[in-house]
Amino acid sequence: GGGDDVDDSLIRDLSVEFLGLHKTDLDGSDMSHDRYPSSDEDDEDVLVRAHADFTATLPHELTLRQGQVVRVLSTHDSGWWEGCLMDGIGRKGWFPSNHVIRLPRQKRPLLSPSPEGG
Repeated sequence: GGGDDVDDSLIRDLSVEFLGLHKTDLDGSDMSHDRYPSSDEDDEDVLVRAHADFTATLPHELTLRQGQVVRVLSTHDSGWWEGCLMDGIGRKGWFPSNHVIRLPRQKRPLLSPSPEGG
């Protein structure tokens, strides 16, 4: 009898527990599909537009010009967000979230809204 058997179920339990710990702070995101763990926003991009200029002072920061659109990659409790400029170059960096406003979701096709009420 081989005495060096590894208990499979034990390992499986551990890995499930690990996965469970991963996305605790996200609400209602389904873990059914496998994605590389670096992507928090699975389905839709969060887009923001700068309403004020921000000049980067550190290498990891992102210089914003008023009116520029940034795709948010990750957010932090400190108020700093990581984003990717939608300028064709795609520079990445951190910027203060109070310099930007969140754009409405652009998942559905842009149709003119039907008049409400009447």
